[in-house]
Amino acid sequence: MGVAKKEPIIEIFASEAGDSIKAFDKYMLEGENAGKFERELIVELAKLVRIIRMDSSMLLFDGIAQVSGKLEKLMDCYRDVRAESPDFESFREVLNAYSVFIHSELYKLTHNEKVDGDNSEIIELIDHMDTGVVGFNKLPTSTPTRRKQYYIPSKSANDTAVVSPKKGVFDGLLLDENKKYEDGLIKPKTPNEILSSLKSRLISFTITDDKMEEIRKLSIGLEKLADELKAGKKTDVVSEAHSLAKGVKSWVMDARMTDLSMLVSKAKIAAKDLLKHTGKKAEFEVKLLEDETHVIHIEKYKTANLSKALTHLIRNAVDHGIEAPTARVKAGKKEEGHIRLEIVKSDKFKGIELHFSDDGVGINPDKILKAAEMRGILLNPKESYTLEDILKIPFMTGFTTRKTIGDYSGRGVGLDQVAHLIEEINGRVVLKSKEGKGTEVDIELPYDHIAE
Repeated sequence: MGVAKKEPIIEIFASEAGDSIKAFDKYMLEGENAGKFERELIVELAKLVRIIRMDSSMLLFDGIAQVSGKLEKLMDCYRDVRAESPDFESFREVLNAYSVFIHSELYKLTHNEKVDGDNSEIIELIDHMDTGVVGFNKLPTSTPTRRKQYYIPSKSANDTAVVSPKKGVFDGLLLDENKKYEDGLIKPKTPNEILSSLKSRLISFTITDDKMEEIRKLSIGLEKLADELKAGKKTDVVSEAHSLAKGVKSWVMDARMTDLSMLVSKAKIAAKDLLKHTGKKAEFEVKLLEDETHVIHIEKYKTANLSKALTHLIRNAVDHGIEAPTARVKAGKKEEGHIRLEIVKSDKFKGIELHFSDDGVGINPDKILKAAEMRGILLNPKESYTLEDILKIPFMTGFTTRKTIGDYSGRGVGLDQVAHLIEEINGRVVLKSKEGKGTEVDIELPYDHIAE
């Protein structure tokens, strides 16, 4: 790929990929010390490989993306119980080779050396891996869930396939089967008994989506129990049950959600660095409704995709949207441009809305139509396309109006990738623009049912 330029987005990639491969090394060492790589450990390794693959693919580091995809597919085969446990020595050799390769590529990136992406050795090792009766190259991997980071297998050591547990972790947590009121109603456990039992049960498992759903249902059960107690005049424990239900809801929020402070901080850094390297002038304003009583949260698993989408939008705005100071003055604008990110709680649905805009050159509809026509992706005569129709075209896979790659964008990744990232986390993207005035990208992200 040539000599790496120290673009801000490349530095961000090198930093984040560096953190991922360090975590990968930690889990790899854990398996080496144990003398085996169990499925739960493979799941953790696969998460990190997937992150590296997605990031490197966005920036066209094909060597890193290719080998990461190969390794991820191999790990999926073990994770999905489509093969016996991996041979320890062979698998360790593959993991070590991958670690050395990624560290080497990142070193080249950060030291202005040629990034050649020579992954032939590690790919050969992966291709020689024996995965039993069903090899990883023989069948497609199962469709991953959108929250792979919460995945944990429920298969026991002696099982041959994943099975659903017959009894939930929280079954029998609320009521004491050995104690009943005179009317036959089973007595609830005291709040202290419930908390003690809950604590002992939570120690033994990793938090997953299923477990989060169980504890959400537990919260609902506590509320219903309190209502039943109230109706039955069992007022002595009503307030305690309500208090416990409120505490469980708070626990779910803390475990499942995060505020947007880190995401906003990364966006500010990316904008500042990109503006510095391009020599353009622009204010990056962030409007976030956040005070002591109204903090905007988002599900933790969504932050990686949202951060990548915002980074690309910022890069696009600086490279494509905001004009050079002289060009802005000539167009009757202020020398300094304006980029704005507004994040609000949605009035239309339970979730958040992000409005990203710039006051740059905007989008030329004729230019989009011409590029789409040249690529043969128009379904109707171009004269029939409204402005709304035209502004949907940039979200089509592989669409771009650029003939050359820009310094900080146009690396083969367009708004289609932004849309893909947002759709992966159940969101929606809408593009608005006025030529000569600027562009706005609106993102809608409803909360999952578990956060309601």
